[in-house]
Amino acid sequence: MTGDKIFKVPFPSIGLEMRGKTWFKNDSYDGGTLIHEITHQLMHDYLPFLPVWVIEGTAEYTEMIPYNAGTFRADSHKSGLRDHIQEMQKRGYTASIGNLEAHMTMNRGQWSGIAESSNRAMGELYFRSVLIVYFFCHLDGQNTPKKLPQGLRFMKFLDAVHAETEALRTFFKDPRVKRGTDGSFTYPTSFPPPDMKPETGPFKHLKLLLDDRSYSQIAQEIVEGYKGIGLKVSAN
Repeated sequence: MTGDKIFKVPFPSIGLEMRGKTWFKNDSYDGGTLIHEITHQLMHDYLPFLPVWVIEGTAEYTEMIPYNAGTFRADSHKSGLRDHIQEMQKRGYTASIGNLEAHMTMNRGQWSGIAESSNRAMGELYFRSVLIVYFFCHLDGQNTPKKLPQGLRFMKFLDAVHAETEALRTFFKDPRVKRGTDGSFTYPTSFPPPDMKPETGPFKHLKLLLDDRSYSQIAQEIVEGYKGIGLKVSAN
C-alpha cells in the first residue's frame, strides 16, 4: 500500500500453511516473489523518477541473486544470472533485449498495456529489463578502449535520481506546500515540485546512461558484453 507505506504479506506468500491449529513452513517455498516486492518497497522514494524497466529490472536482479539461510550471495551474481537465463529459456523465452530504445523509453501506460495483453508479454518485459539492468551494473564500459569502472554510468544515473528524491523531501518540508489527508497537496505556481509526470519524470536522467551513445550502439555493446562472459543475448 504505497500511500500508507504498509507492506502486507499473506502467510502463504512466506511459505506458511495451517496444519490443524499450527502454522508450518512449506518445504517447497520459493521466496523470489517476496524478495522482488520488498525491493520495490525499499526503493519506494525512487519509483516516481525511474523508468519501469529500471524498477522491474532491479527487482528481478535482486530476486535472481543466490540466497540461502538468510544471506544474499551478491558475489555470485553471475551464476544467478546464468541460472535465471536458463530457467527463462526452459519456459520458452529468448534471451533478447528486443527494441532497446522502445524498452528504455517506455512509460507506465505503455508498459501496462503490453503487460496486461498476456502473461507471456509481461514475462518478456521483465526478462528484457533484468538483462539490461545487469548490463548497466556489470558489463557497461568493459569493452571500450579505456575501460570504465564497473557500473559507473548506472551509479551516476542513480545518484541523479537520489538528488530528485532529496529535492522532493525539501519541497514537502516547505511551509508553502499544503498536504491533504488523502495524499494530495497544493503549492504556489512559483514553487513547483520536481517533475514526477510519468511521461517525463522517469526519463530526465537517461542521458547519463546513454553518455552520447545511440541506442543501437548500446544494443551492440550489450550483445558483446554478454558474449564476453559466455552468454548469448540478442538485440532483436
